[in-house]
Amino acid sequence: MAFKNIFRNFVNVKSAGDSVILQNKSGTIFDDALNEYSPFGKNNIAIYRMLREAIPVLGAAVNRIRTLIGEYEIDTGNDSLNEIVKSFNNEVKVNDFDKGMDTYLSETIDSALVTGMSFSEIVMNRFDIYSLNTAQTERFGFIKNSDGTKSIGIKSKTGFQLRPLDNYLINYLAFEKWDGNPEGKSLFTGLPFLSQIFIRMQKSWDNFVWRVGDPSFMIYVKGGESQTDAKKVNAIADSIAGQMKQLWMKRRMGMVSDVHGGVPYKGEVVIKAIGVDGTLPDIEVPLNSIIEQIVSKTGLTPPLLGIGQMHGNYQVTKDQNDMIVSDTRTRRKRIENTLIKPITDKLLLSLNRPGIKYTVDWKAINLMDEKSEALARLSNAKAETAEIQNVFMLVDRGVLSESEAKEKFELLGIKMHSEYWQRMQKDYYAKQIQDSIISELD
Repeated sequence: MAFKNIFRNFVNVKSAGDSVILQNKSGTIFDDALNEYSPFGKNNIAIYRMLREAIPVLGAAVNRIRTLIGEYEIDTGNDSLNEIVKSFNNEVKVNDFDKGMDTYLSETIDSALVTGMSFSEIVMNRFDIYSLNTAQTERFGFIKNSDGTKSIGIKSKTGFQLRPLDNYLINYLAFEKWDGNPEGKSLFTGLPFLSQIFIRMQKSWDNFVWRVGDPSFMIYVKGGESQTDAKKVNAIADSIAGQMKQLWMKRRMGMVSDVHGGVPYKGEVVIKAIGVDGTLPDIEVPLNSIIEQIVSKTGLTPPLLGIGQMHGNYQVTKDQNDMIVSDTRTRRKRIENTLIKPITDKLLLSLNRPGIKYTVDWKAINLMDEKSEALARLSNAKAETAEIQNVFMLVDRGVLSESEAKEKFELLGIKMHSEYWQRMQKDYYAKQIQDSIISELD
């Protein structure tokens, strides 16, 4: 099968995200990586990947944003062509073992959010699309051309030199760019410093729990009246210390053990746990403050991140809903222009239908509480019905003419066609008769 796969021809580079991080005994396994963070550095991608693992809320943010972007359909205005495009979107090969545009978009969106950029390749088999391949961001960079423009480059097998690529086969997605620089910015930009404080707070709790649940002990042995040999006293202390060590080893395995020993007359053995008398300051307020800043950076609400209980019975307001919907639509537009349309255009070209007009139809986004939204619609419907009834009452009493009433309806945003006018007029008079009958019966 003759097809071109640029990614596999060049790439044999180990990602920085694949490296093993050894635990720092005095801190956490994330300390060394966070200490290497540079606010304006170009090598922070591995740190952003690590933050996703270190703080589950950040991983939840990426998943929720990806879910909010949702699914789409292509409408070409031709049912048979729509079915062909739909079949392609469901069956197109992605990487080695996956398939479907939903899988492809999920991987590219994930990479763009976490690392700031995603690079993917459209692999052609002569004139047909054979597969869609995604790759790790660390393998790519930008090459400055002689005319001052920039193009995408891929690392050679040595991992140092960037080689230019045939850009029409490459899809590049970035949701956030600064100062005209083509390099995208991660959703986590600005969070490593806050994350480091957050992780330290969690570690302080962990250390405190270990001091209480698995404490260190100090053993003090005092010789009796007839015991003047320091070596023998130390031997007693060593014996008890050895038994204590065996005791805790057995307890960690769920077993029970005792300590026994003897001391001379008026001797004394004191065993004290170290650090159990210390108290940990209340960190709830600063911890919540940091979480709130992290939530603010993601642009989502606490319930979407699974932390709604922090704020009680939290409900999404209309302003918050509109803001999240606006952000999602902006991301959708970028995805359309950089991923969906280039692939769909090449598909239509392979079907000998180049240049055909089509639309990308996304599913509606709504985060408002269903009950609140239903009550709001009911309230609006009642208000509109009351306005219609009031206008017909003014017509019935000769205050407004029919043409004036229709103008009134237009101002209210209600299109009143002749048939609709007659039906609403009948409903009005029927209601008047009904109200009159009920009044007489009362």
